[in-house]
Amino acid sequence: MLAFPTIEQLSYHLLVIILPIVWYLLVSKEEISQRKKLISNFSFILFMMLVFTMVHPIEMEEGFFYDLKVVPILLAFVYGGLRTSILLTMILIGYKFFMIGNGFYINIVNYSIVGAIILILKNKLVALTFREKWKIIIGVYWLCAFTRVIYICITDQLTQLPFVLVYTFTTWGALFIVISMVQYNEEKILNQKKIQMAERLNAVSQLAASVAHEVRNPMTSVKGFLQLIRVDSNLSEKQRKYIEISLGELARTEMIISDYLSMAKPVSKEEENHLDITAELRGIIEIMTSYTNNHNIIIDAVIPNNLYCKGKRNEFKQAMINMMKNSVEAMNGNGVLTVRAYTLGEKIYIEIEDNGIGMTSKQVKQLGTPYYSTKDKGTGIGLTLVYRIIRDMKGEISVVSKKGHGTTFRIALIKL
Repeated sequence: MLAFPTIEQLSYHLLVIILPIVWYLLVSKEEISQRKKLISNFSFILFMMLVFTMVHPIEMEEGFFYDLKVVPILLAFVYGGLRTSILLTMILIGYKFFMIGNGFYINIVNYSIVGAIILILKNKLVALTFREKWKIIIGVYWLCAFTRVIYICITDQLTQLPFVLVYTFTTWGALFIVISMVQYNEEKILNQKKIQMAERLNAVSQLAASVAHEVRNPMTSVKGFLQLIRVDSNLSEKQRKYIEISLGELARTEMIISDYLSMAKPVSKEEENHLDITAELRGIIEIMTSYTNNHNIIIDAVIPNNLYCKGKRNEFKQAMINMMKNSVEAMNGNGVLTVRAYTLGEKIYIEIEDNGIGMTSKQVKQLGTPYYSTKDKGTGIGLTLVYRIIRDMKGEISVVSKKGHGTTFRIALIKL
C-alpha cells in the first residue's frame, strides 16, 4: 500500500518556499531592476529555495521524487532575469541527472516547455496586471502537471495518482502565495515611485509656470524693440546679422517657455470620449511620414482594426507625436521606426521602436523626470508631458533600451 507523505514533509517544502520570500520582501530594499541581474538578493533567494526543496524531496517509490522546485523556476522566469532563469534550470536538470536518474527526462520536457513559453511572452509580462500574469503562469503550470500525469501513466505508476493530485494542488497554492507577495511588493514600489513623481512634477511645474510668466513679459518687450531696430536703414549688415541671431534665439526661448507652461497648465478641458486608437495612429503616421522622410527614416507600421479605449483625442495625438519625434531624433537618419499595436487580455499595447543610439539603464530610469533629457538641446518637457497624458488615461509606459541597439517604448491602455 502506497503511503502518503507526512504533514511534516509537506510543511518543510512549503516553509522553504515561503519563508525566504517573506524574509526577502521584509528585509531587502532591492530595486525591481536589480532583481533581474544574476548577482542579486532575489537570485540568491531563488537559488536557496531551489536547493533546499531538491535536497530533501518526498520519495513515493524508489526513483520517484516530488518537490516544489517549479516555484523558484517560475519566479525566476517571470520576475527575475534571463541569465538567472537559465542558470537555475541548468542546476535543476543537472541535479536530476547526476543524483536522481528517473526524473531527468520528464524534467527536460517540462522545463523546456516552461522556458520556451515564458521567454516568448517575457517582454509582454512586464506590463500585464497580476490577473493576466497569473492566467499565463497557471496555464504553464497545469501544462507541466498534465505531462507529469502522462509520465505516471506511461511508467505504470497509477497508485501514485492520489498523491500526485495532493502534491499538484499544494504546489499550486504555494505558487499563488509567493507570486501574490512578489507582485504586491512590486506594485507597492511602483506606486510609491508614481506618487513621488507626481509630487515632484506638481512642485516643479508650478515653479516653472511662475518663472516662465515673469520671464515672458520682459522678453516680449526686448523682442519688440529688436524688431523695430531691425527696420532702421542706418544699420550695418553686421548689426543686422546680430539682431537676426538675437531674434532667432528669442524665438527658441519662447518655444521653451511654452513647453514649460504646457507642463504646468491644468488638464485639458476636452472631455474623455471613445478613442479610436486605430484611426488616430494611422493619422499620426501619415502626419509623421514627411518628417521621417526628411531624416531618411522608414516607418514600419502594423496597426490592426477595432482598437478602442477611453481618452482625449488631442492629448493622445500630442503624446504619440512627441514619442515618435524623439525616436526619429535618436536615430540620426537612415533608420527604421517601427510602430505596432495589439491587444492582450484587457489592454491595448502600443510599441514604438527605433534602432537608434539607445540608452543605459540609468538613463531609462530618469525618463519622464521633469527637465531630464538625453538630447543636447532638449528641455526634458516633451516626455514628461507624454507620461502625464498616459497616466491621465489610466495607462502605463515601460521602456526597454540598450546602448547602441535602440529603444522600445511600450504603452498599455485599458481596452473598451
